[in-house]
Amino acid sequence: MSQRTGWNIASAVNVRNPILDALVDIDTTPKTDKPFISLALGDPTKNPLLQPHPDVVEAVASALRSGQFNGYGPHEGLSIARAAVAEYQNRQAAGRGVPGVNVKYETKDVTMANGASEALDIVISALCPPGSNILFPRPGFAYSVVTDARHIEDRYYNLVPEREWEVDLEQLESLIDGKTQAIVVTNPSNPCGSNYTVKHLLEIVEIAKRHFLPVITDEIYGDIVFDDQIFHPLASISTDVPVITIGGLAKRWLVPGWRIGWVAIHDPNDLLNVKKFDLRTILKDISQLSLAPSGFTQAALPTILNKTPPEFYTHVLNVLKENVALLMEKLGAIEGLKVVTPRGSLYLMVGIESTAFEDIKDEWDFVQKLVWEEAVFPVPGRCFRYDGYMRIVTATRKDHLEEACIRLKAFCDRHRRKV
Repeated sequence: MSQRTGWNIASAVNVRNPILDALVDIDTTPKTDKPFISLALGDPTKNPLLQPHPDVVEAVASALRSGQFNGYGPHEGLSIARAAVAEYQNRQAAGRGVPGVNVKYETKDVTMANGASEALDIVISALCPPGSNILFPRPGFAYSVVTDARHIEDRYYNLVPEREWEVDLEQLESLIDGKTQAIVVTNPSNPCGSNYTVKHLLEIVEIAKRHFLPVITDEIYGDIVFDDQIFHPLASISTDVPVITIGGLAKRWLVPGWRIGWVAIHDPNDLLNVKKFDLRTILKDISQLSLAPSGFTQAALPTILNKTPPEFYTHVLNVLKENVALLMEKLGAIEGLKVVTPRGSLYLMVGIESTAFEDIKDEWDFVQKLVWEEAVFPVPGRCFRYDGYMRIVTATRKDHLEEACIRLKAFCDRHRRKV
């Protein structure tokens, strides 16, 4: 029997979060005395106008005061929390998708998690063995943190800015092979701010059906859509393809630090229960690693999901819509920038025409010099595997956005190529 001859403990050595890397790789120390304005972090609580509703806070405080949830609970989550999520997901799907699609979540279909990030982690871990591959959107969130750690290949399908960030369906299908385990869809999108139509979602589901693939849909921004837009949960589109929905409290209820997320399985033909593979059971088993999120916050879910006043959601959307309108007006008037109108979520993408500027090589160089000269920090598109763009958080304080736009114009005017 061979023996270890030295220390060798590295396994997931390439695990990287490109968004967080930007905070390290970009020098965020301005060479100006102007106050620093970050447009980078998707944390709405940094805006004093975007705070959780008092009833939501009281629901958690009441559950904590009760003293009933100080001990361990079921590792897949409290039954009252899972039932509340199932009921909420049913309400979301009702009347929004394809007529005749029967979405009926039950408590058994829901697994609780420490935020949407862990929900994604346990689903991908359950579906994807080492050596398999999974399809992610580009530009897209830093899902590779999960795949890198699990030795799973990540493949990226393109989103098209000229079509409001719809999926390049032909290119998506070209990525699928015998080792592909799932397609991940983010809707509404981080970082794009897109919101897909029923028609486009049906096109994605049809590809999944042809290749016998479940769809994992990240809907953490569900119902954060503007004006005449309607959010269509992917489960409300699918008559037979299994849809695994990732949700949570973080964004819609403005509590990212509470770390409450969930997985909800819509599988009308029970396709994810084959031989020894039952996804619900596997998720329950994997949940033993973390033993579910905090009990008292889970216990507040029936109140949070059922009784948050409608005017709270309206207020949040109004704040975001005002900010989007401001950004579209101000940034749209700056020569050398191209703004893609967001339809929802907390973000918009801005294209940077490098050829319009004298001494800007690419969007990374643009952002670095913008930080140094104007103390404004958006996220370079490279962090989302999409060069030539930068992401701006629309949940930022309005006065900060106004000042950031002034500084962006001054920066672009200063660097614009002379004719």
